[in-house]
Amino acid sequence: MIMNGDSFIDLNFIDLYNFHLSRDALITLVGAKAQSNSDVGSITCDKDHRITRFEERPTSLSQKYINAGIYIFRRSVFDSLLHHKKFSIEKDFFPNIKKHGFYIFRSNAKLYDIGTPERLQLFESYIKTINE
Repeated sequence: MIMNGDSFIDLNFIDLYNFHLSRDALITLVGAKAQSNSDVGSITCDKDHRITRFEERPTSLSQKYINAGIYIFRRSVFDSLLHHKKFSIEKDFFPNIKKHGFYIFRSNAKLYDIGTPERLQLFESYIKTINE
């Protein structure tokens, strides 16, 4: 499992893992419902949840789901990434992979981007409401 460090989504990881296993997936990506088209990766998928297109930071957002920054990789796929010294998984890898075995686990939970001080402050407000 790989997770971006600058985002948060309330997710049942057991459901995610079971979905990944049930599809015999090479890669499963968590998709959150799109709320804006700022700093996001847009995901297009078929009715069986197979990802047919991944576009990092598109100029317009026409899809319903965006990249939540949480991934499960089959070990063989992960091992193939280790020879890269530096690259972006969202920009250099996902748009170029073969679509067989690449699935989206859809979540209706709100995705919090905490990569800027302003966005972190919004997330802190959210955390305070669930801790009260």
